[in-house]
Order: sequence, then C-alpha cells, then structure tokens
Amino acid sequence: MYILFLFESSVGADVRVLTVKEYAILKGASFEEIKIPSAQSLVEKYGARFSSSFSHGSLTVARLKNVRFYKSHGLVVTEEGWILRDTMLDEHSNTMAEKVSKGAFELGGKCASVISEPAAVIGGQQNFYHWLFNWLSKFTALTGSGYWPEVKSLVLNGPIERFQWETLFKLGVSGGKNCHFVQSNEPVLIEDAIVPTLFSNPIHSLGHVNWLKNLLSTDEKVFGVGERVYISRKDAIKGNRQILNEDALISLLEKYDFSIVRLGDLTLKQQASVFKFARFVVAPHGAGLANVIHAQPGACFLEMQAKDAYTQVFWSLGLLSNAERYDILACESSGDFIPYQKHIEIDLVRLEQVIVEKWGLVARS
Repeated sequence: MYILFLFESSVGADVRVLTVKEYAILKGASFEEIKIPSAQSLVEKYGARFSSSFSHGSLTVARLKNVRFYKSHGLVVTEEGWILRDTMLDEHSNTMAEKVSKGAFELGGKCASVISEPAAVIGGQQNFYHWLFNWLSKFTALTGSGYWPEVKSLVLNGPIERFQWETLFKLGVSGGKNCHFVQSNEPVLIEDAIVPTLFSNPIHSLGHVNWLKNLLSTDEKVFGVGERVYISRKDAIKGNRQILNEDALISLLEKYDFSIVRLGDLTLKQQASVFKFARFVVAPHGAGLANVIHAQPGACFLEMQAKDAYTQVFWSLGLLSNAERYDILACESSGDFIPYQKHIEIDLVRLEQVIVEKWGLVARS
C-alpha cells in the first residue's frame, strides 16, 4: 500500500508528495530497504521524549527514471511532477510543497543539464551539523546497498564548504565517483537516478553515528591541546552566537588549565581528535558540538546556550557517547538575531560552580 499526500493548491492543482519507497512500489521500480541500528535502548532508559532522536526505521535506496533535481533544499521531483519528501529534511519538503501549491515555485521547465549515467542524488546543506547527521546519512544508505558499485556520479548542491570537501574527497566518501555540483536554479534531469533517503532532523542514528566515527577516527593528538578544552566561536563566519564576556571566561578557564581551541582552524580529523582525547569540554552552543560523538565514555561537557532558545540536541549526543555529565548553562542573550543565534553573557560564578562542585576540578594555586 502507498500513501499519496496532497497539498491543496491556490492555483488549481494539487501537489503530490510521496516517500521514495511509495513511489518505487507505485512504478514497479527496484529498491532496497537498508536497516540501520538505532539507539532504542536509550529511549527505554531515558523516556519517550527521546524517541524523536533515537527511534527510526530503515533507509531506502531506489533506482528511478527521469528524476529532476533542484538546488533549492535538494528537492527531488519525479517525471510526473511529484515530490519525493524523504530525500530532504522534513521541514524543507513541507516548505517546498507549500511553495509549489501556492505558485511561488514552479516545477518543470527547461533543465540546466542532463545526466545520463547512473547518478546518486545527494543534495546537501552548508551547515556542519546537518551535513554530518542528515545529508551524509544518504551515504550510509548507499554504501549499505547493492547499488553503490553501479553509481558513476554524485549530484550535489554547490558550491561546497571546506568540511564538505573534506568528507567527500579527502576522506573518500565520494568513492572516486564523478561529482556534479548544481549551482543553477534550473533543475538537472537525471535519466538513471539512484535515490537514497536520509535521516531527517533531529534523528541521531546509532548506526550512522558509528559510520561517522569510523570515518573520522584518529589516534593522532592535536599538538598543545590537553584533556581540558574550551571551544571558542570567535572564528564564526556569520558572527553570531558570540560570548560577550569571553575574555573573562578564558581567564577563568586558564586557571583550571583549559586549552583554547577554535575548531575552524582544524581539519575534521583534528576536531575529532580534540574531542576524543578531551576529558572536560566547555563550549557555547554551536555545530562544533557535533564532535561530541567522538568523546570517550566518561567525559564531561558544559554547553552554554541562550536561555530563550533551550535545546537538548547535543545533550542527546552526550547520551550516545556515554558522557559522565552533560551540563547546560542557560545564559542571558542579546543581539539582532533569532533566539538560538543571539550573543550570550556567561554567569562566571555559576560556570565555576559546575566545574568545581560537579566536575571536581581544582584551580592552580
């Protein structure tokens, strides 16, 4: 049985939205379901509120004809003009379906190019966290399927960031395939498309996390970085989520022998190494905390975030990594940003209480 989602249109036509599996069954196309281990035991241990993070089903890979790929959110459209919703983040598929139904986004029209060789439809997003946990899960699906050896090229959103380049080429995720980077707003027609689904936000799949850890794991330590680490966001490109009293914070942490690290200065393997060998980590909320997955069991984390944008997204990664403690310090926020991107002011007294009373650290005399 398949389900066809319909979005009511103000321009006279419904927008049909299906999963890849539903469409493959409807068309009689070949597909595989790839079972990926989940962290269901954590749901049983910590409660149903974590089911959205740790519970999930299989991923799907299907071989489909005449698929159109749009750069906008990695939209994948069938030859009938139907949207395949589980090839991009849930909120994006809903957004695009609404735009199409209201006539704000047109499907069809001239294609920028045609790809005739077997091509895997990836897409992508220039966000470190979502790239790692959502878009790269398509490779967990692909490499676990029988289609991967048949893939000749990959179709991705361009241009790509340095961390995307590292995962694709430097770390060998692309498998030596040709890469097509779509930068035009016009669609690309893929005549022989191999279409994987992804784990949408906020899923943290145990199987995919283990895949990432194996990809990035290293035993080489970063010179000058010890077991106590403070992650600074001074190098954040967008300039958001800065710590307003960071100089005072660093002065405090240096008394407890914390190394100051800017992740933007490091390769992905170096970032993984920092977290792998760290015992205590203090960091503002940000995508760099995706590296929590590399920490050894028993590590302690203190995440500082705006009190009006509270989230447990990285705390849940701490559960996956068997952290001894994962403390969250809610902070006063300011700045002309959306709540979770505002600058924050750290209560240094409360922070020191955490690292002394809960972590047991002692300052230099």
